[in-house]
This record gives sequence, C-alpha cells and structure tokens, in this order.
Amino acid sequence: MEIKVVLGLNFGDEGKGMVVQNLCKQALLEGKKPLVVRFSGGPQAAHTIIHDDQVHICSSFGSGALLGIPTLYRSGCVDPISLFKEKRLLKTDPKIYIHNQVKIITPYDVLFSQNDPTTLSDGTCGKGVYATIKRCKEQYFGYLDDFRTRKNWMIYLRNVENYYINKGYNFDVSDQIKQRFCDCVMQLDIINAPWEATINHDILIYEGTQGLLLDPTTSPFKPHVTSTELLPTISWFDDTVEYYFVTRSYLTRHGNGYEPKKCDSFYDLTKKFETNKFNQFQGEFKTGVLSLDLINRTIDRNLLDERTGKFNLVITHMDIPIEQNKFMFEQFGQIKTFEELNLEVSPEEICCYLADNINLDFDNIYYTNSPNSSLHVSHMSGCSR
Repeated sequence: MEIKVVLGLNFGDEGKGMVVQNLCKQALLEGKKPLVVRFSGGPQAAHTIIHDDQVHICSSFGSGALLGIPTLYRSGCVDPISLFKEKRLLKTDPKIYIHNQVKIITPYDVLFSQNDPTTLSDGTCGKGVYATIKRCKEQYFGYLDDFRTRKNWMIYLRNVENYYINKGYNFDVSDQIKQRFCDCVMQLDIINAPWEATINHDILIYEGTQGLLLDPTTSPFKPHVTSTELLPTISWFDDTVEYYFVTRSYLTRHGNGYEPKKCDSFYDLTKKFETNKFNQFQGEFKTGVLSLDLINRTIDRNLLDERTGKFNLVITHMDIPIEQNKFMFEQFGQIKTFEELNLEVSPEEICCYLADNINLDFDNIYYTNSPNSSLHVSHMSGCSR
C-alpha cells in the first residue's frame, strides 16, 4: 500500500487540491486505485480543481472528485447538508466513506460559529467546525452507528439545541432544515473502521485541508488558528510515506491574524484566475511575498525534519513570477528579490533557491502553473544540496 501525504506549508490556499488531483491522475495512468483520505477539518476546505473544463471547489469531497475517486473521512467533521449540496454539483458520483468516529456538524453548530463573538474575533469560516469539535468534547457524542434511525437523529438534534440553550443561545432552526439534516445524515455511508474503505485501493492520498501555520498546537499565531490537528496520524518513522509540501510562489491569507507583507513591485494579480473571494466571515483574500522565514518556522515547530520517508516540495502558481519576470520573498526579516541577487527568474532557479534555503532536504521539487497544470519536475542541476 502506497501512502502519499499532501500538506500546505503556509496558511492554506497553497494549491493542495491541484496536487492531490495530479497524484490521482498519475495513479490512474499506472493502473492503480487511489483513495483520497480526509483526516482533519471539514467543509471549510476550499480546494479548486479543474478537469475537462469543469471547475469545482472541493469542500466536503476530496480533490479526486472530478475523476470519480472516492473519499474516506478517517477523522475530522462532516456537515451532511453541505456534503449532499456539493454532491449535486458534481458530474461524477464519487463514493464517500465516513468513519463512525467522525464528528457530525449540525445546523446549530453552524449558527454558533456565525454568531459567537469570541469565535468571530478569533477567526472562522462560519462552517461550524470549531463549534462541533468543542461541543463534542463537552457533550457525549457516541459512535455514528448509535444514531442510525431518523428518530434518534431528531433526539440528537434536540440534545444539541439544549446544549446551546444552556450556553445562552436559542437558535431558531426550522422543522424543514431539521428534516433536511436527518434526510442527509441517513444517507451517509458509515463504516466502523478505516480499513473497510482502504482494502480495495492501492494508494492512499492524505489531503491536508489547511496550512500548517494554522495548526492549533504548533502555530505561533494563536488564537487565529484552526481547531483540528493538521498532521495525519502516520508513523513518523515509516520510510515508505511520501510527503508533498505545497506552497504558492507567493503568500496568501484568508481570515483574521497575520497580514502578508507586500513591496512596491509586488505581482499584478488582477487578471489571474482566483476562486478565493471576500466573504463576511473571513473578509478580504490577502496576498504578499513568499516568506521563507515562515516556512522554516513551520518546519521547525512541527519537527518535520525528524520524520522519515520521501520529501517533495511543490511550488504552485509558478507562471506568475515567470510571466512578470520577478521573484520576491522574505528571508531573515527582509524582502529580497532575484534582481538584487543577480539571479535569473526561471523555474529552475526559483526551485534551486528554495531547496537551498528551506530547512528540509527534498528528494524532488515540482512546480505547477495555474489554474490547471500538471506537475513539472525540477532537475535542480544547479542546487548546492
């Protein structure tokens, strides 16, 4: 069984979905059966993928969805209403398996995340992930198989409603929405153990949902972090695991907290394809220069150099610095440019510079162009490592 893990090195929006879809395509070309594994977060993911001219933003489904690749929720949260709403947008009908220890987001959790002052201040997508995780720690949850009847789910909803009433929130959820929730949750394919879904597949592709700089344990930017662990529970010393660490050629940020740094000669992104937009909970989508300082901080705080396996770096949106003939980044607290360093702005030079200045030894470095690109390998012929 092959295991590949796709993780973002920044605050999210790095292009993880594009990488996952590319890995799925490669597996299919090799005659193998891939399975995308979601292990953290929930419908707050927004991974843009393109296949056969269809653009889809994966929220609940893994990023192999347009190829018909099934998804396994090994842990994390699922919103049944959001899941089936997204399913109607897909031309394919990919299978989705839910481990019975996955937490279920209810309409009450969504309303709490959209109305609680502390949650709004810390930062939220308004999808109910943090609220659900917090509630399930305080309120008996049980296995999903304990609630396999419509009557039991209605009882569960009443218990969740009372949980929030006791906290001073009396949310008005209509009977229609309650029925919709029960209809959706009753259609979930719930399994008792992850191996039930993995047994017929050759490759497991673990898809990170948010950037590692938002990890609740290791991030230096608390409280503006996520509520779920962002590293999968895979043995640190399993040398068969292949990691793909993803970054854009520039830094992105959605939500409260850190503000990316810009300079006078920053890229012109006005005509570039981008699905991230302003929304009422996260505000404007922010961009800035790529920060090698933050990437190295991510690596150090998460002890990534202590893991074994194969390490790959993927740089997405490479077309932007190439087309505009400039590459800029933050290093040691200063913004630097290739022009100042007398370096050529080319994919090979950018890949080499990052390989030489990031605190991990990479087996391969790949880059992609946006929005729909295959993975190109950099031969790193001029790199010192």
